[in-house]
Amino acid sequence: MDGIPGLYRGFGPVITGAVPARIIFLTALETTKVAAFEMVEPFKISEPTQAAIATGIASMTLALFSQAVFVPIDVVSQKLMVQGYAGHQKYKGGLDVARS
Repeated sequence: MDGIPGLYRGFGPVITGAVPARIIFLTALETTKVAAFEMVEPFKISEPTQAAIATGIASMTLALFSQAVFVPIDVVSQKLMVQGYAGHQKYKGGLDVARS
């Protein structure tokens, strides 16, 4: 329908959301891992097991926070990709999608 440019219609909003979400996740991961490691330390289990549990807790917590950034941007991207097809609204850009 739109050729090659139509394949990349939602690319800008995806990058706009993916980069901040990844930065939030990776910068907070190490800090949260240290706190989680201190939280599991009293259980007196082996250090590799403590590290694995702490990493799991930190990763799940941070995935939740980074998805709070990425999911709304992904919705905008998907709406841009399907615009113009039957039954879908036509938008002027990412901000127009967010306003509607």
